[in-house]
Amino acid sequence: KEGKLSLFFLTVAGIVTLLFGFGFLAQYSAVTYFGEYLTQLKVGFGFVCSAAAIGIGIRLIKKDRKFEEFGQALMGLGLSLNYLFIYFLSADPPLITSTVGFVLIMLNTAISVVLSLRYESKIIAVLALLGGALAPSYLKSTGENTHIYFAYLWLLCAASAYTAKRLSWEVLNFISFI
Repeated sequence: KEGKLSLFFLTVAGIVTLLFGFGFLAQYSAVTYFGEYLTQLKVGFGFVCSAAAIGIGIRLIKKDRKFEEFGQALMGLGLSLNYLFIYFLSADPPLITSTVGFVLIMLNTAISVVLSLRYESKIIAVLALLGGALAPSYLKSTGENTHIYFAYLWLLCAASAYTAKRLSWEVLNFISFI
């Protein structure tokens, strides 16, 4: 049990570190090499890498159960990269409206919850909760539709409570209410 907890936190820390590194790499390479097609290529490349990480994670889990935790970590990284590149889509200069960005965030969060339930993954559940909860803070216009964002956060808390019950992991409830 003690080894599992430290492994969980180290996995989450590794995913966050890779996420920051990948974001920096995407920004640097886009500015240095791509010029006028900066944002489009950066986001397209990011979504391709994200899909690859999720696909490799699923493949590893299906291939051999000894790679289950590593596959879940790769899926968590891929879903977190989706959050990052949805942010890049709605940042300066915005390629999509904040409403479309919000719908993409909701879709990514829903996929994250489904994957965390399907593969019984606590790592994916935590990353879905954190990425989904931080969504209103990095989308452009949150002031106009605050009732929609509060309803979304309520649904996110309800989904995390359901996920915590299904995974028999009450810590997720405490994380969601913080």
